[in-house]
Amino acid sequence: MNKLIYALPLCLLLFLIALDYHKSSATQELEMVNRPLPRFSFPETYTNSAPDNVISDKTLPQKTIIINLFGSWCPTCLIEHHNLIELSKKYNIEIYGIALRDTQKGVLRYLNKHGNPYKHVALDNSGLGEHIFQAHQTPQSYIVDKSGNIRYHHKGPINNSDIDRFILPAIKIIEGAPS
Repeated sequence: MNKLIYALPLCLLLFLIALDYHKSSATQELEMVNRPLPRFSFPETYTNSAPDNVISDKTLPQKTIIINLFGSWCPTCLIEHHNLIELSKKYNIEIYGIALRDTQKGVLRYLNKHGNPYKHVALDNSGLGEHIFQAHQTPQSYIVDKSGNIRYHHKGPINNSDIDRFILPAIKIIEGAPS
């Protein structure tokens, strides 16, 4: 019984620390929405572009796009992959991929095997993009408006119902299209 008396305050302290971490993490994620895209610059991979071509916040088109953080090593990224292809091909939405903690060889193998939904793919082999985009897991997707502001953040894989419930309605709102 005496040991329980000592363990209870410790458990309560650990619970409060975990709760505070979760709260600050959720607040950080919300802080990215309706804010300018963070500054980033990564080398482009997969395409036949010039070897020094980069994808950055400054090189993105001034139109509504999706930025998708993924990894060829990520099993949940593979789960959403066919839905990204659908968004790209069926709905003609430009998706820019950032391959986190990956290699060019891994990205090439992944996209050649499963198809390429991306307009361009950047390679972040250091994982710096996780910090820049405050992404603690992959996949994560950000809908960016023509002014370069993040307007929607989707954490986790995009599934079929997410396309109809969140992604397409968010794009319609961003572009000012009637429902």
